[in-house]
Amino acid sequence: TQPKFNHVHIPCQQRTTRQETRKLLRHLNINTSGILDISFPGRNIISLLVHRRYLPKIISIMQIAKIPVLKDFDPTHLDNFKDPKYKKCSAPERDTISKQCYRTR
Repeated sequence: TQPKFNHVHIPCQQRTTRQETRKLLRHLNINTSGILDISFPGRNIISLLVHRRYLPKIISIMQIAKIPVLKDFDPTHLDNFKDPKYKKCSAPERDTISKQCYRTR
């Protein structure tokens, strides 16, 4: 079965807060009650958790606003796991830790 919720990853040029992100979304005429969660899974990346029925509308609005949707972004990929305390771990260890950190967020 398909998941009920999907993440939409979009780039951002500077650090932002959830409140500022919601304000931006409202400016784009996106009903923020359809956004279940906003997270920041990587540097300069905003992740929006949306219900699958609302997903096409969000993507359409992003396209009209010329905001690229990052379809291939993987928040658990090692390139996105920047925690310096795990720098000395092997790649397989960092991969496991990255996935654990993402699940427990």
